[in-house]
Amino acid sequence: MKRTARSRATDIALLRIRIEESGLSDRKFAVQCLKRDERTIRRYLAGDVSMPTIVRELIRDPFVAPWPTKGTLPMLGS
Repeated sequence: MKRTARSRATDIALLRIRIEESGLSDRKFAVQCLKRDERTIRRYLAGDVSMPTIVRELIRDPFVAPWPTKGTLPMLGS
């Protein structure tokens, strides 16, 4: 099924929201939450490449595999 420009724009906006909610940088969110290279996330955000289904599902329903948010980040090195 071909994705529409509207659904792609919605996914990009939702990814931006999830990154902001996490309180992480784009780079840290890419690596820690989505297990992707930061350049790949930048390509998603720019609309240069389509997000795979698994990434779209994770950003639509973060409770499936919750990532840290500003108040729940574990202390590194402890």
